[in-house]
Amino acid sequence: MGALTWLRNRSRELVRNNPYAARAMEELAGNVVGTGIVPKAKTGDAAIDKIIDSEWPFFAEAVRHSTAPDFYGMQTLTVRTMGESGEAILRFRPRLVDSGLRIPLQLQMLEADFLDQGARWD
Repeated sequence: MGALTWLRNRSRELVRNNPYAARAMEELAGNVVGTGIVPKAKTGDAAIDKIIDSEWPFFAEAVRHSTAPDFYGMQTLTVRTMGESGEAILRFRPRLVDSGLRIPLQLQMLEADFLDQGARWD
């Protein structure tokens, strides 16, 4: 049960201190995400698709919680975290309509360390 924490720490240490491992994480993220995966609406209604696609840039820029990168940076961060730590957690943070956000939703990336590693499922 304790091996996951040990493996995760070793992997992180390797990426921090070995230039080959750091480059491998950069290449992995670059090949999976590139400059960012841009979604396009396909609801079957061209008018609704146009509205959704026109609102997307506003959401992609304001989706971050605190100082995290925009949506496209979060994609890269997610792939790097998965490669380095084995998993990543994305937390949906609904906001109040009067919060000043055009779309009242933000996303927050969390390290896998927030999961309880000692839980048993038997």
